[in-house]
Amino acid sequence: MLVAGPARIPVWSPDGRFILYSETAQGGPDYPVKAVTPDGTPFALPPFTVRRSGDRYRVMPDGRRIVFMVGDYGRQQFWVIDIGSGQRRQLTNFRPGFTIQGFDISSDGSRILYDRIATNSDVVLIDRSN
Repeated sequence: MLVAGPARIPVWSPDGRFILYSETAQGGPDYPVKAVTPDGTPFALPPFTVRRSGDRYRVMPDGRRIVFMVGDYGRQQFWVIDIGSGQRRQLTNFRPGFTIQGFDISSDGSRILYDRIATNSDVVLIDRSN
């Protein structure tokens, strides 16, 4: 066992240094995201939370940044956080009205692929400039 207590949605960093996971919230909708090394040692991250359910975070291919989703259903946005500095930046500004269930990042980090529940689209690809 790598962590004590409930842990959800484990995600390996591309370089294998750490595993992201979310802790179960105590009565609230936000889950703190934590990290642990493969030997069970806590891995330091700047504090951030995600909403429960669905895939909410991915480690960028460089292993130094994490893309995560912020917001309630129908009002979600993608953000990126630098692991070293804790600096955050909003990547998207979607109009309200659809829900994202899961996403992934291209191997070069230039694109985010996500699904969305809406009447006019199911899968969308974002070209993101570095």
